[in-house]
Amino acid sequence: MIYLDTQITDEFLERYLTFCLAYMRPKLNAAFDGLTGELRDKLNLYFDDTGLRLLLSSNASVLKVAFEEIFEGIPILAERFNPKHFFNSLKVDTECKHLNLRTTEGKQAIANIKINVLTKVNDFITNKPSILLAEFIEEMNQANKASEIKAQLVKLTSIVNGTIQANVHFKEKFPNWLEYLSRSFNYDHVIANFGVEIVSLIDLHYCPYCADEVIEPFERYRPAIDHYYPKSKFPFLALSLHNFVPAGDRCNSRFKKNNDMIGYFNPAHDELPNKILFDFEYPLGRDFLEEEIKVIVKNISDNLHANSILFALEDVYNKIGIKKEFKLLYERVNYQKSLGSLFLDDPQQIRLHLDVDLTLSQKKVRYQKFLVDSLNFLANCNLVIKR
Repeated sequence: MIYLDTQITDEFLERYLTFCLAYMRPKLNAAFDGLTGELRDKLNLYFDDTGLRLLLSSNASVLKVAFEEIFEGIPILAERFNPKHFFNSLKVDTECKHLNLRTTEGKQAIANIKINVLTKVNDFITNKPSILLAEFIEEMNQANKASEIKAQLVKLTSIVNGTIQANVHFKEKFPNWLEYLSRSFNYDHVIANFGVEIVSLIDLHYCPYCADEVIEPFERYRPAIDHYYPKSKFPFLALSLHNFVPAGDRCNSRFKKNNDMIGYFNPAHDELPNKILFDFEYPLGRDFLEEEIKVIVKNISDNLHANSILFALEDVYNKIGIKKEFKLLYERVNYQKSLGSLFLDDPQQIRLHLDVDLTLSQKKVRYQKFLVDSLNFLANCNLVIKR
């Protein structure tokens, strides 16, 4: 909901790049030692010093192009870290919960599913070799009992959906250089040295996903620096400056978690459109309580709607404390109307009489978009928020 509009100085950027490259270069060289052929050429292309500088400094739109190109050029990276992306073209029906496997019909049905699934999986790996699917095919071919086939179908579903656990057993299926590459992008080491400066450059007081949680830093506290594209799925973006999004604990740890965030509103890239996001319902013709107010989050774009669902924004904005803000604004607007002095063309008058400050950035005002939409709704105007 809040566009970060991060301003990175040339001096900071050069210092940051120099520090990161000095740490990463020897570790990546060691990770790639012994690799040859086309794989080594691709790794050198994407992760030489020029490539690393681009990954570390490019804006969010370039990062999306970069990870798509890297996953396409080195598909084993996608299979290891982002199976959902790797298997996105594999359309296979593994649904078998509805089958009664105790009956002859159920056993025959799941046997047919096995045949169809193996056909599609074999077709897939003909064009796109896969470590995980090679193992799946071997195990599925050995599965003869209905319960064994079902277990393999469940496993395949978790692989294709990207929900398979990346535990030690999973990691051991892949070459070691993949883990070494991931560790080279050492977030903890870099943030220990630059975290406070990064937060200062972003200059944000409220969580950009909800605009509700307070994350304003102070002397002994800085907010968590979230990765928009999670480092568990995109390890080579773990140190990208425009992948850093300070966020509240609720949005980051409770809702977002390790969602790959493809198709969502990216605070580092997307600006709120000048459209009404919040709508309101309340009793007309009489006084009303906060509990009688209903806040509606409208679907004004696909990526904002995806965020609204992921971060439970309608629940957030129907908290009593936020609805109380609407009620107070309702009372102030009506009072000014009764005096005939609703000066909506003067930001200072709006600030003094309605307690909505249009001169401040949305980065510094709690739920600024909500307040402005509330005022537009109550006063029938078209005010806009400041970046």
